[in-house]
Amino acid sequence: MELQPSLLRVPVESMRINLKTMQSTVEKSLIVLADAQASQAIDDETLLAELEKIKAQAAHLADVQQELAGRALARQQFLQELESCAVNRATDLQSYSAAIDRSLDVAIVDHFTSQGYVETAARYAKAKDIEQLADLDLLSELGSIIKEMNQHVPTRALQWCARNRAFLRKRASTIEPRLRTYEVLKLIKAGDVHAAIAYSRKHMTKFASPYGEEMALIGSTLGGVQEQYYNLSSLWETLSLDFVAEFMAFHGRSSHFNLFSKVSAGLAALRTRSCGPYDLTKLTLAQAAKTESCPVCSHEFRELASHVPFANHAHSILPTDPVLLDGTNRIYSEKDLEDYSKEAGSWPDLTDPVTKSVHYPMDTIPVYPC
Repeated sequence: MELQPSLLRVPVESMRINLKTMQSTVEKSLIVLADAQASQAIDDETLLAELEKIKAQAAHLADVQQELAGRALARQQFLQELESCAVNRATDLQSYSAAIDRSLDVAIVDHFTSQGYVETAARYAKAKDIEQLADLDLLSELGSIIKEMNQHVPTRALQWCARNRAFLRKRASTIEPRLRTYEVLKLIKAGDVHAAIAYSRKHMTKFASPYGEEMALIGSTLGGVQEQYYNLSSLWETLSLDFVAEFMAFHGRSSHFNLFSKVSAGLAALRTRSCGPYDLTKLTLAQAAKTESCPVCSHEFRELASHVPFANHAHSILPTDPVLLDGTNRIYSEKDLEDYSKEAGSWPDLTDPVTKSVHYPMDTIPVYPC
């Protein structure tokens, strides 16, 4: 549940945004028509036609609102199901596992979409019947904007900033002035100083007071681009990450995707002080074999694992046989627990190696690494 903070927040936030859009659209249109009618600049027939257009726009926005409400309801039901399965997992492990798998499917769809594989994400969501739980349209829009920004094209990002300027101003965001600044730097780097000056006068003067640093940067480079600004790629990369954070905050989401959170949580439970980093080319065969059995040290996860905290135990090797949670809330390998219980003389009942307490096998719960 802790990894599902935005599942309900996103559709509710989208409903709020859509409602404000609906209100603004209708009010502006009615004001324009009222002024036109008062000045007798519009006849009754044209007025009725314009009112029909407003009605159609409002009906479309109402349909969108209804769709978002349905999505919010589906997510509420899923979270209630997940919570219920978590409470009753000792008696209904199959339902709990199915709910966890469904939550993981949502995280996978998010990851596909964020990486630009929109069609793959849509097919996967349809196959798993989780279209109401995935933010496909939202992440698809973000992906297309970031794709342009990676090519140093800010058109769609600036359009988004223009639509949501009140939100950005409230957060004291520097996204729009930085986008404008990098456009000016690009013009200066290309040698078109006159175009850079014209662009600055048109778009940057309104930012002069709150964003003096960006304006100073432009002023200092009009005579020629300084050496540290020749490599604009790193500046755009940082700006892309900041834009993702602002975009996600606007829609009520975290800038960290659920799949990474889930994998990081699993790695944090496994990472110990003895884990890498290692130079794999210098390991002995025995060390390499041990590294292969440790997810934290593996080639696939060691970079991600380097940023998570250490676990409070000494070993991070996953056992090959089933793992059990016994009556004292300690986790043991099923085979090790069976062997120890036979040595202690309690078999077929199970003896806890630490507390020496005896439990019935039905008191244990199978657990799975995540």
